[in-house]
Amino acid sequence: MHDLNDWTNWSVPGIAYILERYNGFGYRLHHPHVKSPYLWSFTTIYAAGKYVGDGKWSDRAVSKQCGGMAALKRMIETGKAPIAMPDAPVDAGDVAITPSVSVEHGAAPPPAAEARPYPGHILKMDSNGPDVTAIQSRLRELGINPGAVDGDFGDSTEAGVKLFQARAVDDGGDPLEIDGIVGRKTWDALFGLMSPPAGVAPPPAGSLRARVLQVAAEELGVREVPLGSNRGPRVDEYLNAVGSGLLGEPWCMAFVYFCFAQAATALHVSNPAPRTAGVNGPGNWPSRCPARISFQPRRPRRTPRWSRQAWSSTSTPDRLPVTPVSSPTSSVAHW
Repeated sequence: MHDLNDWTNWSVPGIAYILERYNGFGYRLHHPHVKSPYLWSFTTIYAAGKYVGDGKWSDRAVSKQCGGMAALKRMIETGKAPIAMPDAPVDAGDVAITPSVSVEHGAAPPPAAEARPYPGHILKMDSNGPDVTAIQSRLRELGINPGAVDGDFGDSTEAGVKLFQARAVDDGGDPLEIDGIVGRKTWDALFGLMSPPAGVAPPPAGSLRARVLQVAAEELGVREVPLGSNRGPRVDEYLNAVGSGLLGEPWCMAFVYFCFAQAATALHVSNPAPRTAGVNGPGNWPSRCPARISFQPRRPRRTPRWSRQAWSSTSTPDRLPVTPVSSPTSSVAHW
């Protein structure tokens, strides 16, 4: 059941989230200018672009399967899916419902957000004040209509926050929770305030550590093929970077060595990482390695990773870097 029996948010955004999570976030993570055809094929939200093989992408291929949201819309229209639909916020006409998208260069970036620190408390239904006004204004900048920008957190603002959460990921690349509540993670996602955790200084720009983290981030989404095999096209490259005869062996430290090797080669410096595929204890980490690199622990995933789809398609209540892409409005009629 892939935990579907434990899922409780069967609203339209909740269904979109669980469907995309089931299929994986590959589109969101690696091809943000394309909405996942698993959801949006056979709708005006999707035109072209899909994976045509394991890890093989084509900008011109078009999915021939009906997307989950197109099927859901039809089921709602025919009464087969009795989902209560809230009225769509009134379009004031001065904000584009769908952000502009350049197919050649990917999704157009959202307007830069004014730096605004988290107020220190959650904002939700019936909250009011200047922080709510800031949220409403930012949602409008991102092409989401929260209703009137009046500082009153009402139904329309909650719907707008949920839509944003359904399209966003946090600073770790995980989807935001779709609950309509603006906590620290959703706030930081809205205003682009992704920063290292307290007490962990970011590595200096241009340093080996910074380049290692950049290389590691570019590997997000790599999976074993088949799962649990310690094999796969990219996993084999990690192991081969350490040495021959290691295919099928545990590869966690091989990945670290690979990232250091790539970064060191690019910067024309020596690689301080131990050349080993397995982790045998901190004593094997050479003292010459430049300072410790702190990695954020990630909770285990039970389902395939999505692709980080720009800021447009689903989420969890609290986290993200934003990258827009053409987006559905909150009204089912516009699917």
